[in-house]
Order: sequence, then structure tokens, then C-alpha cells
Amino acid sequence: MNGNGQNEIKVDVHQLAEGWVMIGIDKAPPNETRPSYWVNQALIDWLRQNPTYRVRCTAPIVASGETVAIHVWY
Repeated sequence: MNGNGQNEIKVDVHQLAEGWVMIGIDKAPPNETRPSYWVNQALIDWLRQNPTYRVRCTAPIVASGETVAIHVWY
């Protein structure tokens, strides 16, 4: 829990190879119902931090109907 009494969600960006990252939830509370929202927010943040990169292809990782990670090639 964070200082506000809310559960924290940790989303990581892993560089898998040159031009390829995976953005995914590392830890989330068991009652989290919107993991795809947090993956999307992390992707947006990553793109803002890397404005010269152009996304060429993506592939989602889905669990129980929700996107929990995404592969991004740039």
C-alpha cells in the first residue's frame, strides 16, 4: 500500500533487444480489474520519454481477457 492507503501497481519496461521492449505489470493487487489501463499508461509514458522512436509493431500478452503486457518493436 502506498501512503494514501491505496494498493500500488508496478509496471516495468524491459529492453529485450535493440528495437524491442516489453511493457508489463510486475505487481498488482489481486483485486485489480483494469491491468490494460496501466499497461497503456506505461506505453504512453515510454513513448513520451522516447519521442524519436516510431512503433513498428505490437503484440499483446493477454490473461483472462485482459492485456497484462505488450511487446513493442520500434
